[in-house]
Amino acid sequence: MHWNPEQWMEIPNELQNIPHWMVCGVDKAPFSVNGTTLPGGHTNPDNWSSFGKAHFYASQYPGRVWPGFCLSSSDPYAIIDVDNKQGLPLHAERIQAAQEMDTYIEVSVSGQGIHVVLLGDIGGGCRHENIEVYSQDRFILMTGDTLKKLPIGHDDHNLQYLVQWCGGVHHDLPDEPDGPSVDDMWLYEQLCNSKYHDKFLKLISSEWVYEWGDDPSVADFAFACMLAEFTTSNQQIWNIFSKLPLGQRLKDGKPRHPNSANFMANACRKARALANKQIGERAVSSEALQTMLNNTFNNVQHSNGNVVYPQQFQRQFPRQLPALNPFVNTFFGIDELLSRPPVKWVIKDMLQQGKTAILYGWSGVGKTFLVLDMMEAIATGRKWLNLRTTPMPVRYFSLEGVQGLQQRVLAWERQNARQYPRDNRVEISEQGVDLVKDWKLIADALKDLNGVIIIDTLAQAMGGRSETKSEDMQPITDAAKYLSIATNSAVIVVHHSTKPDAKTGETTGYPRGWGGLYANFDADIEIRETDDEMGRELFAEKVKDGVSKWSRQFTLNAHIVGMDEYNEPISSLAVAFESGLESAVDATEDAKPWEHSQEAPRRGRTKKSNPRTHKDDAPMNGAKSERAFRTSENEVKLADAWKGLKAQHGEWVPMWALEKWATEYFAGTRDNNKVASLGRVLEKWDSLKRIEVKPDGNGSQLYRLK
Repeated sequence: MHWNPEQWMEIPNELQNIPHWMVCGVDKAPFSVNGTTLPGGHTNPDNWSSFGKAHFYASQYPGRVWPGFCLSSSDPYAIIDVDNKQGLPLHAERIQAAQEMDTYIEVSVSGQGIHVVLLGDIGGGCRHENIEVYSQDRFILMTGDTLKKLPIGHDDHNLQYLVQWCGGVHHDLPDEPDGPSVDDMWLYEQLCNSKYHDKFLKLISSEWVYEWGDDPSVADFAFACMLAEFTTSNQQIWNIFSKLPLGQRLKDGKPRHPNSANFMANACRKARALANKQIGERAVSSEALQTMLNNTFNNVQHSNGNVVYPQQFQRQFPRQLPALNPFVNTFFGIDELLSRPPVKWVIKDMLQQGKTAILYGWSGVGKTFLVLDMMEAIATGRKWLNLRTTPMPVRYFSLEGVQGLQQRVLAWERQNARQYPRDNRVEISEQGVDLVKDWKLIADALKDLNGVIIIDTLAQAMGGRSETKSEDMQPITDAAKYLSIATNSAVIVVHHSTKPDAKTGETTGYPRGWGGLYANFDADIEIRETDDEMGRELFAEKVKDGVSKWSRQFTLNAHIVGMDEYNEPISSLAVAFESGLESAVDATEDAKPWEHSQEAPRRGRTKKSNPRTHKDDAPMNGAKSERAFRTSENEVKLADAWKGLKAQHGEWVPMWALEKWATEYFAGTRDNNKVASLGRVLEKWDSLKRIEVKPDGNGSQLYRLK
């Protein structure tokens, strides 16, 4: 059976937007994703859910669970189901009539039939052989495997043509008093002497599974049609039916409901309306019939009140996924686990394709400036934070306005001395977003993206919901997950961090609002201030399947990007990472974030003015903890530069070469004592036995990095 969650997004939006969705297993018996399936099954609206929930649930069970639409009188749609069932004529003329309709058509899950979806209300349903037509009270497993990708349209002429060919709509007939019963043996004799002889013998034995095992409801109705021609007692028909293997089978994975007799009474009323009382010529003696019936009942074994078929028939009618327990047969082995594709990184050890991330920081910390720099790196495939990136298209929802973006992009170009991508690798939208309501529309617009989607900010995409209530925030995080799955893209949500305490200036270092935000995203990235006025730090608190608790420091540099109407300068900021963080690592090696990051503090209460200072953390080097953090930042740069110095001067690098590098490196920083800063790094490395020192014979030293 065909299973493809990406194709499910091809199901028309008209159906996706109606919350009439359930899921089913390989037996096509629908069950609810909301928990216990309530009585009424697919006809009970309390069992329905949104398309997003059904899609997300089914996508967790590869090849085992599919989404399906519940047709009802409250929607305007009808579906024609054409299947190429073995042993039935194809009726090419009728199938052609269905295929020629100008509307959405998809291939069925078996690959042998089609579903035609169109506007129309026939007031019920009808079927004949391999063609079924329904507009209500029917569950249809949908695949999205499009044969015709058109909007759902009208075609009343062909719709009514197929309905009439199927014998018209089967309406429930009014209740009628139960008629008198006849002698059971006389009834059996009449049926065995009728044109129904062969089918009747199969229906009253366990052999019914060979012909109707894929659709036992057809067998039920066929049995009712046969008996209703010869008796007016619906209760008598039910009594006989309930003693047969056909009537004692499990239905939808459970014993039949006691009210199933009402179903049989309704089936009998329908059958009488279609009755054709022609008696065949074949005869079977009463003695032979009684012997056959006795053998049939002897083959039915009872266990705890349920019927157990003989072993050869059990193999003919497997139930791989009981309708009320989606966890049966959902486990898989290590071989299947290892055969699945590996994680695909957008930014190595930070952001995965098809996953979600939350990037947050206090207002004004520079989140959007960092996002702009990250977007360019992803679009062009350049290293970012010394981490590899996979070139992908980026779509950015600027929900706080695009006016300021223009000057920010210009500042970025001045900072980096190159042009920001002008093609469709990076595209921006200022369309308002309610993530819960609009994720399906976004997914449809970006279904072929396979890239990165950024929502900036969460507060503008909440549709007026509360940030602190789980019942409001859980659907938002779910919508982000659905969007990432549907578009096979990384979804980054930009948000604010907790507000600093008015008295102490301390903050908890968590995303603002509901505590579940941290747990519900695959990556948790915080942007915070350092002790420098324009210094900032990116801190990867959590990266699922990657490396957590590492950091990178950067600054926000000011640039004049133009003049306003008063002939005064227009300025903006751009992210500037320390030299080497974009490209210093050899291209043949993967950057390891933990090898180049400063010691990451525990998450806890931090001061907004200096989030890296923690009351509970011991200082790194006694009273020099603040300087130690800055020194370690310089260590990263010197380690990256050492390869080039080694290539120029050999194994032992002279002090004058190191001083020259330090002068060039610190030229764009606020550190005026350049050589002193270099000296602190060398002094620390010497104490840690990371370098060797020897005199150069000219009153200076040579250094070798171990």
